[in-house]
Amino acid sequence: MHPASLEHHLRQFDARECAGADHEFLARLYASTRTDLVGSGSATAFGASLVAMQQRLQASGYRQAFPAARYLLLSHEGRPAGRIVVDIGESALRLVDIALLPELRGLGLGTAAIRALQAFAAERRLALTLAVHRINPGAA
Repeated sequence: MHPASLEHHLRQFDARECAGADHEFLARLYASTRTDLVGSGSATAFGASLVAMQQRLQASGYRQAFPAARYLLLSHEGRPAGRIVVDIGESALRLVDIALLPELRGLGLGTAAIRALQAFAAERRLALTLAVHRINPGAA
């Protein structure tokens, strides 16, 4: 039996590779995770440029640390909902990053994505690894 693809395991999200056309959504998604930089009010031009710079630095750091990582867009009810970054190695599947739009957090979508990654990793006898920021109370 041939193991199912990562997209197959994430089928409930219509997961697909991120593309250039997703840039605006990915920028908005990243900004939603960085309220520490722009605060909870409307973004100023300075705040927006700071967030954009941090997003570029994050992407560069991920490319350097995980050059073979896959960047997948997750959809929910036909609309972009989030993004995961996964690095599939010989002995482990690393969840590098996961982000969901604020209005979709707390609905079990992140849990469902991680369970799908667990199934994918188990099917291939890979360990699933990830790291969680201490300041992320929703990930506990």
